[in-house]
Amino acid sequence: MNIAVDARRISDRHAGMGVYTHNLLRAMQKIDSKNHYTLFLNPLKSNKLECQGPNFRHYTTPITIENHVVGDLWRNFYLPYRLKMDETDVFHDPGYFLPIISGGYKSVVTVHDLVVFTFPQTNSKKYFWYMRQMTKIGVQKADLIIALSFHTKDDLIRILKVPESKIRVVYSGTNETLRPMTDPNQIAAAKKKFGIDAPYILCVNTIEPRKNLPRLLSAYHQLKMETNLEHKLVVCGMFGWLYGDVFTTIRELGLIDSIIFTDYVSDEDLPRLYSGADLFIFPSLYEGFGLPALEAMACGSPVITSTSSSLPEIVGDAAILINPYKTEELAAAMHKVLTDEKLRNRMRKDGLARARLFSWEKTASQTLSIYEELYSAKKPSISFYFDDTYLNNAVRRRPHLSIIIVNWNVRDLLLDCLASIKETIGDIAHEIIVVDNASSDGSADDVRSNYPDVKVIANVRNEGFAMANNVAAKRAIGEYICFLNPDTVVQPGAFQEMIDSLERDDRAAIVGPRLLNEDGSLQPSARNFITNLNLMMSHLLFKPIFSKRVRASLVYEYWDHNETKAVDWLVGACLLCRRKALETIGPFDEGYFMFHEDTDLCYRAQKAGYKVLFAHEARVVHFGGKSCEKRWGDFTVLKYLASKHIFIRKHYGRFALFMHRFLIVGLELARLMAAFINHLFSRAKKEETRRVIKFYRTAVMLELGFIDSLDLDDLAER
Repeated sequence: MNIAVDARRISDRHAGMGVYTHNLLRAMQKIDSKNHYTLFLNPLKSNKLECQGPNFRHYTTPITIENHVVGDLWRNFYLPYRLKMDETDVFHDPGYFLPIISGGYKSVVTVHDLVVFTFPQTNSKKYFWYMRQMTKIGVQKADLIIALSFHTKDDLIRILKVPESKIRVVYSGTNETLRPMTDPNQIAAAKKKFGIDAPYILCVNTIEPRKNLPRLLSAYHQLKMETNLEHKLVVCGMFGWLYGDVFTTIRELGLIDSIIFTDYVSDEDLPRLYSGADLFIFPSLYEGFGLPALEAMACGSPVITSTSSSLPEIVGDAAILINPYKTEELAAAMHKVLTDEKLRNRMRKDGLARARLFSWEKTASQTLSIYEELYSAKKPSISFYFDDTYLNNAVRRRPHLSIIIVNWNVRDLLLDCLASIKETIGDIAHEIIVVDNASSDGSADDVRSNYPDVKVIANVRNEGFAMANNVAAKRAIGEYICFLNPDTVVQPGAFQEMIDSLERDDRAAIVGPRLLNEDGSLQPSARNFITNLNLMMSHLLFKPIFSKRVRASLVYEYWDHNETKAVDWLVGACLLCRRKALETIGPFDEGYFMFHEDTDLCYRAQKAGYKVLFAHEARVVHFGGKSCEKRWGDFTVLKYLASKHIFIRKHYGRFALFMHRFLIVGLELARLMAAFINHLFSRAKKEETRRVIKFYRTAVMLELGFIDSLDLDDLAER
């Protein structure tokens, strides 16, 4: 097999994709002497690639990766020609880029992260736009994609809509030079070289915004002020971009004499600095893998890192995880490790064991399996190439449950809802997606700050309940999807009970819990589908005509909700759906801005042959109406009426809607007349009585068809 690799990122100053490419090829030389490799190299970067075996051929070019104009022309037009002339079977780009022209060979691309999509503000504008386009082209053109973590795989599926079958997860590794240095003289020499004259805390990364250095500096300053900390903070890494805030923070906090920037550190000195540190901190906001944290553990350094992105997946239980947005939490974790020798020793032991799970030889072996898969054109028999018997603790599997919450200006309720999920979710593998409908109360920022593992979709305008849920559902990757209101508090065992209910019945597509009021009393949530008969039975003026038993059988109004059973539809405060069934039923109908989307979904589910279940042992507290009480006041009720009309017309036809209006409009006219008389003769505030008249006048116009749901938006602003 003829394999070609674009290795131009390798240089004498290894960083990022260069480190990955260099170590992958070194390991590939050790394990593969059968296949032939052509490596495209750039001699202007003082390459140190050690692949000199008989099956490795070097092709040097002065065209660099950084030269975007000439480099793009070379990659897109000359490289495909070169690959075809060399009879290449598989071409691998270790960092996002693939030619736009194919030449009969198979291609694989490594995607390290999607930071330009998830944290665009942390990149320069030029880099941001360029990398977005190159990444989209790369994943589109690739026959297979290597993701460095399951988190990156999830991002590819969620953000770029890449089919899961096209992605292979292959972890990076650590090499033999990264080990604990036991010679104190070597550590002392490294400290002297970089001017380190005190105990130190180490951080290794490129100096750029997503590495979160200003918050690290603030936490370090807080610790110094509270404990008279003698440790210096040593930051290793080249200066990247947009790092002005780092030096502003240092000046403002008076840390000039306490911070040491080493710039680039060689492969020889790096293990010595790792080994000499009392603590390694990696508080990054977003990583596709997080190699420095793994390298630090390999050298025996205790590690504190973030709860965000791929980092929990990589470090497992061997590191202390902190919220990267909370400086107080970071400062407390630093103090805890630095003052507890027993804890440091345990973290060193656990870190070394964790790091031994990863090696570049394993990375190369799995990557070679991908080359062979493409070459043989065989369908893969497994979905990823690391044996989960030896990486059992590292593998982050696809979430079993995706929880979607649509929020609009109810920050406190939303945070309480998220807290209840975290407390009650148990061992269920899950993801949480919050869709913020252009809130003005800082909801989205607070979720990012307090729950960095929660995915936040911030809409620029209020898209409504149905559309917002659909946006999130397209990105959700769980086997089950739960649509949850922000004005809810989930009780222990609720999610598991609902999932179990669906798993016990293959024909069940949707399940909902017993809803409780704030005082613990029952909140009826299982209903019959809308008909003119049950609407009349529920109406205040008609209730005395029908007995409770009759109404209970037709509208569930007095049903005690004490058994799990199939029902017509469920209140949408909490609906847990089987993903495969949802793909058959279809998404929420976006014709409903709010209200009756849940009724419509349940109706379509039953038309498709599925069941809708009420699970009485699952409990969720619902602060009914609080998630929408700020929207339009009386117009919330009018929106409900308008959505009801949409449902009747859609599923029962225009004649049914006419009959409904005929039966109900008389009642609304009576109420309008009563409100008008009250306005004339009552001593109540005229402003309030005018509001009531306006409400019933609009309700009558709505029932007569003179206005529709869209007109209500304009009226609500007046």
